[in-house]
Amino acid sequence: MDRGTQLSHLSADQPRREEFFDLERHCALHPDDIGSRTRLWKLFVALGQPDDVPGSRMRAPAGEKTPRIAVLTPYFKEPMALLERCHRSVRQQTLPCEHIMVADGFARGEIDAWPVRHIKLSTSAGNFGDTPRRIGGEVAIDEGFDAVAYLDGDNWLRPHHVESLFACHRERAVPLCHSARTMHRIDGTLMPLLQRSDNNQHVDTSCLFVAASAFDLLPIWGTWPVELSPVDDRMFWKAAVGRGYAHAFTGALTACYEASHVGRYQAIGETPPTQARPDFDVAPLAAWYAALAPNERGRLERQWDFPLSSLIAELCTMRGLPAPSIGARG
Repeated sequence: MDRGTQLSHLSADQPRREEFFDLERHCALHPDDIGSRTRLWKLFVALGQPDDVPGSRMRAPAGEKTPRIAVLTPYFKEPMALLERCHRSVRQQTLPCEHIMVADGFARGEIDAWPVRHIKLSTSAGNFGDTPRRIGGEVAIDEGFDAVAYLDGDNWLRPHHVESLFACHRERAVPLCHSARTMHRIDGTLMPLLQRSDNNQHVDTSCLFVAASAFDLLPIWGTWPVELSPVDDRMFWKAAVGRGYAHAFTGALTACYEASHVGRYQAIGETPPTQARPDFDVAPLAAWYAALAPNERGRLERQWDFPLSSLIAELCTMRGLPAPSIGARG
């Protein structure tokens, strides 16, 4: 395509791009509006899935010192191709940031040659990346970073992810911000799927941005019982809200999530690939919670500043299960 054709193509797309930005603004203020989120997703597809468009309306304030932002990535046994995709997306951010990668017991020597801070845990903590996230956060605190964003090793970011989150933080004057995400098959292709609870009841880890004024949250990863680590993103988000931290949503589809669980494929009528993972089974978690002594349930709720019972009930409802019956125990 020659330059004249490119310019003509961009000009033809401009009204739809403006509509896209209008929808982003609306979704930012109304994260529970699933109809508008669906229209935004469809328009993104109609535009040809341009990675450089989501979040591009939100720019870091001009004339200010460039903030020092760390992107924290725990990794376990992900294939190198996924880790390379993850790291490449951090390097391509429009607002420069530093990448801290924490090996959860299975360090990859190849990463030593990358421009990252590579922290290696000798053994896996076995808690879904919680300990690596906590250690990475403590490094960010000790080294005086202005903010952190999270990115799991099998996910990746669109170019304006960090900049749009930082711009949201500055514009809305809140310490916590979050982006929207698109779901992708294991082969990387876009799935026609939105999670209704996203950015409302639930914020995925790879969508999170935490400014320095909320850095007391960074060390809480994995300090809950290991039974709760499969829902660690929900624990972190509900604890942050329970502690009264103000938050804002960019409305922008800047995070890319590899939807490798069986249920995500079934939800769109597709046969899951052989390497798809089984869905999270909430029944053992509900049984564990129901078996706790009342004083232990109370201690956990005081520790995390939100009713854990409501989270368990929410998860059961999502899976079509009854909430656990909580009887009195001594």
